[in-house]
Amino acid sequence: MPNFLCIGRQNHPGHPPGALSATLSVLTNLSWHLVNEYRIARVGEILADFRAIQLYIAAAPTDPPNMDDYYAEGWAVLRQCAIDGQHILDCAADVRVPRTTGGPDEQDKAELTQ
Repeated sequence: MPNFLCIGRQNHPGHPPGALSATLSVLTNLSWHLVNEYRIARVGEILADFRAIQLYIAAAPTDPPNMDDYYAEGWAVLRQCAIDGQHILDCAADVRVPRTTGGPDEQDKAELTQ
C-alpha cells in the first residue's frame, strides 16, 4: 500500500505506532520556526523603512529658494509638516526589552510583540 494511503492507519506494517504524529509534530515545529524567521526579517525591514522616513522628515526643506515664496501656501504647509514630523521624532520611544520566563521562543515572541 502506498504511504499516502496509510495516513489514517496507526498500525501499518513498517511504520511504528505514532510515527505519523511525530512526523507532523516535527514538520509543524519546522514551519513555525520558518514563519518566525520570516517575521523577524520583516520587522527588521519595517524598522529600516521607518528609520529612512525619519531621516527624510528631519531633512525636509522649510525655506524656499526664492524668499518671495516664503508665505505661499505650499511652503507654509511644508513648514508645518516639518514641525509636526520633528515633534514625532522628539517623542521618546519605549525601547525596553521585555523579559519572559519561557524559553528563547517565548522571548522572541515578546520582543516581536514589543
